[in-house]
Amino acid sequence: MNAPAPKRTSLLALLSIILVGSGILLLGLADPLNLIDDWLHAMEVGVRPVGDEQFVALDEVALPAAVPTPLNLSEDIETTPKSVDNAQAASGLCGVLPCSAAAAARSSPPSKLESDLRGQPTSYVPPGALSVSVARRVNGKYYPAGSLEYLHGQYHIPFPLPDVPKQGLTLPPPVAPGICPLTGKPLASPALLNRRPLNVRVDNSTAARPQSGLSDADIIFETPAEGNITRFTAVYLCAAHDIQVGPIRSARLIDLQLAPMLKAILVHAGASAPVEDMIWSSEVGDAEFDPVLRDTPGFAWVSWRPSPHNLYANTHSLWDLAQRRGLAGPVDLQGLAFDAEPPAGGNPVRAVRVPYAGETVVGYTYSDGLYTKLINGAAHTDAGTGLPLRFANVVLVFARQSVTPIVEDAEGARSLYFDVQRQGRALVFRDGQVYDARWLREGRNILFHFTDARGSTLALKPGQTIVNIVPLELRVSVAR
Repeated sequence: MNAPAPKRTSLLALLSIILVGSGILLLGLADPLNLIDDWLHAMEVGVRPVGDEQFVALDEVALPAAVPTPLNLSEDIETTPKSVDNAQAASGLCGVLPCSAAAAARSSPPSKLESDLRGQPTSYVPPGALSVSVARRVNGKYYPAGSLEYLHGQYHIPFPLPDVPKQGLTLPPPVAPGICPLTGKPLASPALLNRRPLNVRVDNSTAARPQSGLSDADIIFETPAEGNITRFTAVYLCAAHDIQVGPIRSARLIDLQLAPMLKAILVHAGASAPVEDMIWSSEVGDAEFDPVLRDTPGFAWVSWRPSPHNLYANTHSLWDLAQRRGLAGPVDLQGLAFDAEPPAGGNPVRAVRVPYAGETVVGYTYSDGLYTKLINGAAHTDAGTGLPLRFANVVLVFARQSVTPIVEDAEGARSLYFDVQRQGRALVFRDGQVYDARWLREGRNILFHFTDARGSTLALKPGQTIVNIVPLELRVSVAR
């Protein structure tokens, strides 16, 4: 009477196996990051290898309550430029002042602003702009007031934030005298702060590695660029010794946000015409060194690397040039918050993986108090030292990415814009812990600062910091 039961049990077991197997396959397809093979390797510095099976989705580790309220990620329609059609222009709603000048400007690429004052409008300011750039004449080209905001509108890029007073903002407290505001480390001399920071654009394509000078930067920003690569903005201020930096490459839209944060001199090698116009029509163009598009000495095209990965400069030469051109500091520099003691509320994590795209899978592994940088599974080294890049802090700044109409290269790749205005989510890695945090940047002149779930300042560990700007949709994974 009970003989058929085992058959039904076997059938159910077989069905369960099939369903579980299908589920595993579907999970693998839904999260291919967990299937990448052997991307972390043991290295000479003694970093313990981390296998793929040890990585988990970030949400399994980061505290979901760390950002208790929805964040304004610059979606305010009042600050996003709108395109203008012919009917609007005919009705007088052309989006710039005066309308006749706007129509003429739109008949040719906005990057071709006339160098002659005749026929130029007195203002290009579009409605909704949050600030108005002043009129400038740079390198033989004239930019009426509001040109920066006009160009943002033409390329459908959110209008830049204005400078804001620092009074009333909850910013990190000033560092003690004799301490570098960007690293929290003692200065060799307080006189080192009597100069402006240098924001140097450094190539990160395969042909550019290993780069020189990254291990001596106070802060490094790493941002995706077109072509499935990233590019660095290396910030120099507090090192007393001379540093050779390179390969130096062209500027991108992100530099219009990074340079004003630090009142830095932007050091780069050219830019696409629209980005060039945005730089020159803004205060960034008042303090830039560009040997490609402007007469700028102090750079060297070396023979031991192929072009275009062969432009280098030395920091002392750049600061000497700044002195001669009236760009010496000091500047009103807002620093970061530092504390040697790790804050409460972190979760143990010993590795993190940021799979940007193509040839740029970035990783960090923690050992001996520092994070070793990896690129595609191998140690990312500095040509000057031959050693891996290591950081006291790794910060992931999540930002909305958009593809703009700006063409950056001969293949037609489009420039990327990252909205790092106002606030958003961040992850701070220090002392083997990860902290779910919030980044804030209330104005164009405000450096990123970070808060915890309670809104209190989140301090970094004294030392060098790398900030990775990460698209919101990118899946980041960690190993505990």
